[in-house]
Amino acid sequence: MSVSLPPRGRGTASNPANRFAPSRSVAEDDGWFQEVPPSRATEVRVEMAKSIITRNQSPDLPFDRSINPYRGCEHGCIYCYARPSHAYWDLSPGLDFETRLIAKSNAPSLLAQQLARPGYVCAPINLGSNTDPYQPIERQQQLTRRTLQVLLEHRHPVTIVTKGALILRDLELLGQLAEQRLVAVMISLTTLDDELKRIMEPRAASPAARLRAIRVLRAQGVPVGVLCAPMIPMINDMELERLLEAAKQAGRSARPTCSCACRGRSRRCSRSGCRRTTRSAPSTSSAWCGRAAAARCTTAASAHACAARGPSPPCWRSASPWPAGASACRAARTSSWTARASARRAGSWRCCERRMAGAGAGQPVRLALPLPIG
Repeated sequence: MSVSLPPRGRGTASNPANRFAPSRSVAEDDGWFQEVPPSRATEVRVEMAKSIITRNQSPDLPFDRSINPYRGCEHGCIYCYARPSHAYWDLSPGLDFETRLIAKSNAPSLLAQQLARPGYVCAPINLGSNTDPYQPIERQQQLTRRTLQVLLEHRHPVTIVTKGALILRDLELLGQLAEQRLVAVMISLTTLDDELKRIMEPRAASPAARLRAIRVLRAQGVPVGVLCAPMIPMINDMELERLLEAAKQAGRSARPTCSCACRGRSRRCSRSGCRRTTRSAPSTSSAWCGRAAAARCTTAASAHACAARGPSPPCWRSASPWPAGASACRAARTSSWTARASARRAGSWRCCERRMAGAGAGQPVRLALPLPIG
């Protein structure tokens, strides 16, 4: 099977029509072979947003509000679950998601207005729930930096999820927030292989740069952890233990999660990325990406590898993946169908606990591995 290469520095070669488009155009091969894909410049559109805080009631998320200063992400991660959201602006989840970006220029001022409302109830705000707040265009736009300044002025708690080394630019702001225990940073770490990173996350920071960011943030007193996600079978799941060991040596203070969602238009882009890797056969990658019933991938192989390293740890089926009391609290805030779905998912989670060599103070590392449903 022939695999079309993406433009230089991009994650996908496809640019499918969004699901709301009334018509579609199809490119036809004219017979001219071009070995080097052409580059495609990044376009940034400025938007005056009407609101900036997005709220959710999902039992799958540990926060109920978030801020995304940008629509689309220049990192171009091939597996990104946020790609289908670009269809709401009549743009494609493929190349358009990586190259035609939207910046909410009034995000900091709008946030200050919403925080000053008399009825506002304080709770941690997440930065980077949909698109990365430290993607390359942040270097010029500086929307994330100005947002952090507003949060610092209001002494508001914030959590940050990113895979960009640009976060070190705001080290002084994060340090001031950390002194007041108002910030926590999670660095996404998917692989230690630079070549695989170039395929999966073409414009994201290198693994070495992310590990350096963890060390510097930790030295500054900023709480920092790692997110080892997604763990894709036969592509990067065999690196899980090496990722945990590298993160531990860098000074991470939070345990990772290992799950991945691949739905809708994201599945098409992810399938093309899987085929371009040299670690798995196309048929296996296609089978993983096409599991619409489960819409999740699992690192069961890594769990068995954990059990094989020394004494067999106890494995059990957890009654609930949430801490004590949290499950009932979140279920009360959600609709009945969401609560039933959460209860169904809870029965499909398995916790595998083992001690890592040198984990520190004898603390076990718990890996929550989602198992497919259906």
